[in-house]
Amino acid sequence: MWPVARLISRVGYSTYTAFTVKNPSLSQLRQESERSFKRLPRWLRWLLWCAGIFVFFCVLGFFVAPPIVRGQLEKRLSEQLHRRVTVGKVRINPLTLSVSLEGLSVADPAGGLFVGWRRLFVDFDAFSFLLREWRFQEIALDGFAGKIAVAKDGRLNFSDLMESLGNAPTPTKPQPAKARSEERRVGK
Repeated sequence: MWPVARLISRVGYSTYTAFTVKNPSLSQLRQESERSFKRLPRWLRWLLWCAGIFVFFCVLGFFVAPPIVRGQLEKRLSEQLHRRVTVGKVRINPLTLSVSLEGLSVADPAGGLFVGWRRLFVDFDAFSFLLREWRFQEIALDGFAGKIAVAKDGRLNFSDLMESLGNAPTPTKPQPAKARSEERRVGK
């Protein structure tokens, strides 16, 4: 038996009522945590801030962004193409600046597959920000499939896309974009 418990049992108390603890308020807890954080050395505070920003960046890139990108791709591409677009999986790696789109398919107006692929992998070169041009380490397209069909009236199954592109307003002053890729692969 603990010595304090023996002392209390001798006095005749069956519970530990002598040890009452006041619960601090939320503002007191916040003030105490701020004081303890300010007591840390400056380099450790900077390290903790940097680690927090890094963890936030990783969580945002690995877990939050892929479902948002997947939903926006399906929604916006379906609106633009006037066809059903589905994306199987989107993987984003914010550390290597790479994106992988798996299982993308664009449906034909008749209901079949118009165009799609098993996997598109794009690896962006992080140092190209310094050069002010878009440079890619790798662009790989695996499992590409497409179907071109001629209808009974002689129109192609993508003629509606060509017409909608022809009616699209052109920008008044197009800006040239610089892009460069180190490696290109299509299929296996």
